[in-house]
Amino acid sequence: THSSVGKTSIALGLMRAFSNRGLRVQAFKVGPDFIDPGHHTLATGRRSHNLDGWMIPAAVNQQIFWDTTQDADLDIIEGVLGLFDGYGMGEMGSTAELAKLLGASVVLVIDAQGMARSAAALLQGFQRFDPQVQFLGAILNRVGSDRHRAWIQRACEDFETNGPTMEILGGLPRQEELSIPRRHLGLVLGGENDRDPGDGDRLNKLAHWVETNLDLDGLYQKATRLQAPSKPETIQPLPVPQDSIDIPIDQSINQSINIGIARDRAFCFHYEYNLNLLRQLGANLIEFSPLADKKLPDNLSGIYLAGGYPELHGPQLSHNISLCQQIATLGEQGLPIYAECGGLIYLSQTLTTKDGQTYPMVGILPFEIAMANRPTLGYREVELTSPWLPLTAIARGHCFHYSQIRPAQTESPPNTLGYAYRLQSSQGTSEKEGYLWRNVLASYVHLHWGSCPEWAQAWLQLCRNYRSDRSLAPHD
Repeated sequence: THSSVGKTSIALGLMRAFSNRGLRVQAFKVGPDFIDPGHHTLATGRRSHNLDGWMIPAAVNQQIFWDTTQDADLDIIEGVLGLFDGYGMGEMGSTAELAKLLGASVVLVIDAQGMARSAAALLQGFQRFDPQVQFLGAILNRVGSDRHRAWIQRACEDFETNGPTMEILGGLPRQEELSIPRRHLGLVLGGENDRDPGDGDRLNKLAHWVETNLDLDGLYQKATRLQAPSKPETIQPLPVPQDSIDIPIDQSINQSINIGIARDRAFCFHYEYNLNLLRQLGANLIEFSPLADKKLPDNLSGIYLAGGYPELHGPQLSHNISLCQQIATLGEQGLPIYAECGGLIYLSQTLTTKDGQTYPMVGILPFEIAMANRPTLGYREVELTSPWLPLTAIARGHCFHYSQIRPAQTESPPNTLGYAYRLQSSQGTSEKEGYLWRNVLASYVHLHWGSCPEWAQAWLQLCRNYRSDRSLAPHD
């Protein structure tokens, strides 16, 4: 019904409980969230994928869903916010929109604490709001007792004369000790045991919680039997027009190239679609850890620095001097580097954390980063204005960060920045962004390339041209 009703905990409990029964469970998350999918992956043993009705076209959402669910026994899609909450006042970006698009039935989670007969009115309101949304039933969370659950169920039955009320699928007792700890961007990461001591066995406890209080056999039997389209529409990356970029087109476009992917606890915010698209376009993705690795993988043609939590790992990142220096040198030499949010922080001169400590970073970008108390968040539409990107392309993404850019306080390299993006926010404001220096592009926006697959193709083309130029250069 709304945020903080226990939706994630219940979704994780169901995912792990059905996985423990030997089912292949495929998880999805509605919205731009990166953290919940990480918990899904731990619960099911399969990579979770994001779906989003605002960032991603409908056909791409369908393709992501059907491509990843072919070998699964059960799909569990965790929603976002309240069922009907999306972008602005419309349904775009909402869980309801995705449920209708995919033909999936909704299990509504209601926080029953402090509520009895009123729950019937709430459930009837949700059921009648949009007749096209099909409900499997409702799970009552934080019920005080079996008697409490029975009161709500009786109230729903008493008001059947006003129209059918959705089925009560069960009631879950309050289990506050199973709550996942939170921090400034949401839940702590899955598997982050040092910051979440209960993480090691929480998933199995959540599974026991739902197994004990819900009829999982009945729930599985009620689940919607989805039929894949007989001829699902396939979305192929759009070709990059040769006259839209100022770099020559490498004819070996299908030849594999190595792309370094930063992936550890400091850089962990990836849309799986983006990584899969790079693979489909011929990239060989090689993971490395800016926290632990002293050098980059060999023979890279580009680097992708995703978002994450570099602000929690300032000392470790700054002490890894050899890797910082190698990335700075390669950026100076023209290696294509794409950085989002946490990656932007890493490429800056310094990072100042909330406790006032300042740590040197890679130093490519001529500004500093300081953590702030208030977040910047929301969807962004991005007009790509860089000379090596399609000039008329529009991409969509999301911002969520607590850091701010500020002028460098110390003498920094004379790097003149260009701007690759013009951002449009959900509030209608516009600004230049996408900081461009040589072949380094850094932004606070997490782009979903399903909104603009030609962006990824253009960036990989830049990586191919870099490799080609390096192979033709004289060697010492």
